Amino acid sequence: MTAAVGDTITTSANGENETMSCATPRPHPARPRRRPARHRAAPLPLARFPARAPWLLVAAAVMVVVGISAPSAGAAEPIVRGPYLQAATGDAVVVSWEWATPQAGVVEYRRVVDEHLAAGLLGRAGEQQRDAEIARRTLRATALIPARFHSLRLRGLAPGNRYRYRVTAGVVADGSAARGGGAGGGAAPDASAWYEFRAAPGIGQPFSFAVYGGSRGDRRKHREVAARIAADGRLAFVAHTGDMVSAAGDRLTWDREFFGPAGETLARLPLLSCPGRGESDAAGYRRALAWPEGPEPSSRHYSCQYGDAAFFVLDAADPAAPLTESSPQIAWLARALEQQPGAWRFVMVNPPLYSSGEAGSDMRLRALLRKRLTGRAHVVFSGGDRQYERTFVSPDRVLYVVTAGGGSPLGKRANPYRNEGSGAFVSAHHYVRVGVDGDRARIDVVGVNGAVLDRVEIKSAGHCVAGEPRVFTAAELKAENARAETERAARPPAAALMPGETAPAAGDANAPRETGGEPALSLEKSAALAEAAVGEGARAVELWRGDRDGRRVAEWRVARGALCWLVTVDEREGAVLSQARDGLLPSNLPAAALPRAVEVAAQAARVVPGARVSVVRLVAEGETCGLEVALIGPDAVPRRFRRSLADSALREEAPPPIGAGDEGF
Repeated sequence: MTAAVGDTITTSANGENETMSCATPRPHPARPRRRPARHRAAPLPLARFPARAPWLLVAAAVMVVVGISAPSAGAAEPIVRGPYLQAATGDAVVVSWEWATPQAGVVEYRRVVDEHLAAGLLGRAGEQQRDAEIARRTLRATALIPARFHSLRLRGLAPGNRYRYRVTAGVVADGSAARGGGAGGGAAPDASAWYEFRAAPGIGQPFSFAVYGGSRGDRRKHREVAARIAADGRLAFVAHTGDMVSAAGDRLTWDREFFGPAGETLARLPLLSCPGRGESDAAGYRRALAWPEGPEPSSRHYSCQYGDAAFFVLDAADPAAPLTESSPQIAWLARALEQQPGAWRFVMVNPPLYSSGEAGSDMRLRALLRKRLTGRAHVVFSGGDRQYERTFVSPDRVLYVVTAGGGSPLGKRANPYRNEGSGAFVSAHHYVRVGVDGDRARIDVVGVNGAVLDRVEIKSAGHCVAGEPRVFTAAELKAENARAETERAARPPAAALMPGETAPAAGDANAPRETGGEPALSLEKSAALAEAAVGEGARAVELWRGDRDGRRVAEWRVARGALCWLVTVDEREGAVLSQARDGLLPSNLPAAALPRAVEVAAQAARVVPGARVSVVRLVAEGETCGLEVALIGPDAVPRRFRRSLADSALREEAPPPIGAGDEGF
């Protein structure tokens, strides 16, 4: 890792968490110039002071010292950038942030399922005991060296699981942060809000990610694209094809053009970045993004594994090291494509190899890279030309995608002769959504209004595309967009504000706006709906609010006696959306059957004192149906009970054979 001159970088270890901290020393203040004698005030005669004046001076000095130092001991030191996520690969993720002044910091993180389990087990035991149990399940990574900028790598994440995290000032002393509030509360003065992200999936698990680029210049448009990405509930991370900012060496430009518009998105979706022409200042790029870690200390090219996919990012934007046949980066690419495992191979490079936009194809780069990509890559994503364009090179069986509609002024089709194989060209602000599932991948181009502008499906055959891609026709896209619009009209969309974002100030042209629909329900009414779904005697405590699958929802923990349920309420429609969930796993139980399920679960829990509910589901019983409850007793032995909805008989089922049980067993 490399920093600019004047930076001090210290690498330390805390358990399995790697710490990277950057501190820029401040220059010593200049010695004040002594004024000429004619401008200095004449000394006051001692006769003007009473005899006890020395004691008054001492007391005043003490008051000044106390008055200056006392508030600073507990003063809040706000986060001026971040937190934001990078490098969600394997079982790890990198969390980065910047303080206003140099200080130590802590990242607290825990699995969402652990938080729900603690709340479910101790829902009747009081708030203090519940918070203590949640704190016990919270992991911490500490940056011990005071610095303004920190990056911590969190390891040991379970594949595909959701995690909540926040950044807190101070260090860990006795199992809790020195400052920053309780385990289950909101943001403290010197702590960030709680954010949620999903760990990288395991091999064979499907996933989706977003790709966009060209975000410099118009921060309002960039904010619209970033908000649309954040509202897409299917995405696991976001990749950027370059041209993030207008001047990579200027810190304020990064905050104004990149971290400002996309900050809330990057707090939830890890970033994979590719340097573009806007990031030609390598030192400025490194100061803003501590990761990626390339094969050499100062390199900006790298490869990484994510689920079934391997990503290869090239640095073709550094004017000090242009790519040639003898470049070390070219030799690295050949080795990495051969050695990096992955059923899918995605390459990112800026500028584009195939483009009919105003900048056109980079013919020299195409001649250099094409022979190395043929038969070794499925899709090449590029920025550099301000449009979306799709080109499939049949002899090579490689799909080339230009996506740079993230906020910059749009370009037009100016040089079609440079890219005769172009299959689609769209001049609109957008992002690209890529869904990977087994040997198939679907690529959707999504506009800022949510409409799909282009769609293509490809199939993997080794390390290249099998046959011609399936291109969806304009009629198919029109029909799907009409269907989606009908659904949005029937179910008003969520507010454009992202979770954790405050309402914009009046007259702020760059702030997102409401997209229509009825205002969100009050928390009191939302809680009442959740309690009514569980039944009489239920008590709701809020766990989470935010956007999910295009809806503004509130997720409530609802306790009734010894049992705890998680219920999700649509804040606009006032409907209980999700299936009922207990403290450990979601069930497939319709909301209408929730009160009956609570009754059956309570009846089963009385048979096994001290047991916790693991799964409740509807099961077929001939022409009727029944409810099945799975419990885990104090002895950790799973037991199943079933009751027909036609009568009140509760019977215990034989335990399932090993390997055929529920996920929680």
